[in-house]
Amino acid sequence: FKGGEKTLPSLMSTSLYGTDPIQLCPKAFYHSWSPVTNEVVYYSHSGITLADRAGRNARSLLPPSIEAINPVFSPTTEKVAFIGKTKGQTDLIIINTNGKGLKNLTRSDLIEETPVWAPSGNLLAYVSHSPFSSSTRSSDMKRKIRVIDIQTRKRQNITDGTRECHSPTWSPDGSGLAFVCCTVYPACHLFV
Repeated sequence: FKGGEKTLPSLMSTSLYGTDPIQLCPKAFYHSWSPVTNEVVYYSHSGITLADRAGRNARSLLPPSIEAINPVFSPTTEKVAFIGKTKGQTDLIIINTNGKGLKNLTRSDLIEETPVWAPSGNLLAYVSHSPFSSSTRSSDMKRKIRVIDIQTRKRQNITDGTRECHSPTWSPDGSGLAFVCCTVYPACHLFV
């Protein structure tokens, strides 16, 4: 959970019973637990960091020149996907947990958000939309759910942009996605 003051959240770790909380990092945001090991990856002002449950053995995965958010482990924990910002452009990027193999998957003018790995580890679902400006059509600004193959970089639109869609989640067997779409807030519906 995130603890600390409202303006300075800290990433904390605790047991299921809320006992013995440990501060993993002051001023940390956007975190993901490893589905295999006892590690957590998180974003803080110093970049994306990988650490064990007790906050020890922390190591940065990225050079400081890459501003990054939303890190999430792959199902095997061999890779981390995140949203990286370089030169004002946000893209979906992956890196090996050893800090090598940085690979930009999208390289587009669109804004990507909230990557989610498929259980197979070969696909990522994410949210995508155009940057907000006075010349952008309202249908282009709406968030769309997309899927990308991490090997071929082939993208597929899951939603058409007629609704504001977010929060993609894979089914346990990877055969489908669930997500939320809104026509006008609070008129939101869960789609499977």
